[in-house]
Amino acid sequence: MLKQRRTQDDLNQQYADHLEFLWEQYNKLIGIGLVTSAATLGFLLQGMIFNKDVRDILTNKEVLASLQQPPDSNWLIAAIFSAGFAVLLFIVSRWFSQILMERQIYGRYSDAIRYFKGTLENETILPTAIELKFFMCRVNRKWFLKWIGKLNEIAKWLGIASILFSWFSCFKFAWPLIKPLGVAQESILSWIF
Repeated sequence: MLKQRRTQDDLNQQYADHLEFLWEQYNKLIGIGLVTSAATLGFLLQGMIFNKDVRDILTNKEVLASLQQPPDSNWLIAAIFSAGFAVLLFIVSRWFSQILMERQIYGRYSDAIRYFKGTLENETILPTAIELKFFMCRVNRKWFLKWIGKLNEIAKWLGIASILFSWFSCFKFAWPLIKPLGVAQESILSWIF
């Protein structure tokens, strides 16, 4: 019986270690999504909106008249809003994953309560996954965690789609500006060589 218990404890510890590692990796990916979407938003705001030189070029009637097709500012607006939306979605996804991770890593409810209340002598608050907050007192814990998991998945995939749409919108906005630059570069290269 003792050997079987030790084996089960070893298995539990191994499983807990792997679960903790997987959550660390998952949170790194969510962090990458958050940084990517925030950097995209920052680039768009700084590079297109707050940069006086870019604004002057985009409002110059001569430059716009020389283009075969002027850039559509709706794509720029869509890129900014979808990048901002992606930032919010990745923040929500990170928060939801924190709640799920806490519940999975802490193990049994009774053990977690004993640890936080006994070991730390009530000098800390219980995590949301262990003790629901006062405004959630009528919520079933299993139901709550089930919905947090579903909402986490939705936020994650919508965040990915939103950042990809933001990049596509940037490309669609900038394409009329890129194409003439490519033609100008080809004519300069052909003149040199």
